[in-house]
Amino acid sequence: MEILTLGEKIKKRRKDMNMTLKDLGGNRVTPGQISLVESGKSKPSMDLLQYLASKLNVSVDYLFETEEKQAEKLCDYYAKISDASILSSNYEQAMGSVSQGLEYANRYNLQYYIGLNEMYSGRIQYGLEKYEDAGAHFIAANEIFYKLEKYREIIETYMGLGMSSYKMLYFNSSLNYYKQAERILTDRKIVDDGLLMRIYFNISLCYSRLNMYSNTIDYALLAMNRFKEKDDKYQYGQTLLMLSISYNSLNKFDEALTYADMAIKVFKELEDLTFIAKMETNIGIILSDIGEID
Repeated sequence: MEILTLGEKIKKRRKDMNMTLKDLGGNRVTPGQISLVESGKSKPSMDLLQYLASKLNVSVDYLFETEEKQAEKLCDYYAKISDASILSSNYEQAMGSVSQGLEYANRYNLQYYIGLNEMYSGRIQYGLEKYEDAGAHFIAANEIFYKLEKYREIIETYMGLGMSSYKMLYFNSSLNYYKQAERILTDRKIVDDGLLMRIYFNISLCYSRLNMYSNTIDYALLAMNRFKEKDDKYQYGQTLLMLSISYNSLNKFDEALTYADMAIKVFKELEDLTFIAKMETNIGIILSDIGEID
């Protein structure tokens, strides 16, 4: 997709349809008038636009779509590619998409997409284990999202800052960022159980590293119940394990043993599921090799 002015759209569509200026104008308008519209030297009336749209077999809305709106569509596309690339750990591809998205966002001053690409840049740097650089990008994104009052994105940048700070062993700073994410989620009444689970779990991690085990247990229990409801076995198991360690640190050995047993059970279930998945894959390969494609 390329960004085109009104005149450029008309000219491109006319050429794609192998039409001359005279063909397009017909008995309605002269080739010279069409040429002026295509070059941007003349602004067509609504009647003329409707006529041109009809002849070119496009909608009037398409012809009316501004360059800024086209740029937003491109930025949205590159944002989706960046997000998918980061999730698949393809950071080189993600950096390329971010660069292309930023080019259009900066050219048309699309602040939301500038912030979004800053956030993606932070996620890329985090994935590359460049945590200080990641933090700088998350801060830049956070400032933009605050101006735009984009609260979900503000929460995500605080999460990124919390993760980066944690990796750099700044546990108090990390805790503060996660707490700010929790506050915004609560104050703005944003319903997102998945995000809330992540916040609770990460807060409990910070308290654990700060040897504040009572607080660790409080937040770990909140996270545990939600992970169990969502059937997220891996995070559920991790939370159970953290509860066991925290209770042990408080010399509550019975509770520590109980949660340790629960964690082992969950991880064994995960191990069984992994084995089953591998076995089914191997069966599929064997059947394919002997010609049983279905």
